Amino acid sequence: MSTHASPPPSFPSTPPKTLEGIKKLAKKIKKAREITHTAALHEAAKVSGYDNYQHALNVLGKAVRA
Repeated sequence: MSTHASPPPSFPSTPPKTLEGIKKLAKKIKKAREITHTAALHEAAKVSGYDNYQHALNVLGKAVRA
């Protein structure tokens, strides 16, 4: 059983692997689900395998700086 959230059916089945990709997915989620941008960022990060958006920032931000 996967711990990752599932993207809505109309979204790509491959989760984003970059912060930019997470942000783009969040915009789609926000529009589709009519939720706040912050909540959409959290959902997009979960779909990508992170605990939340802050976790994605910490991990991917370090990768960018390395």
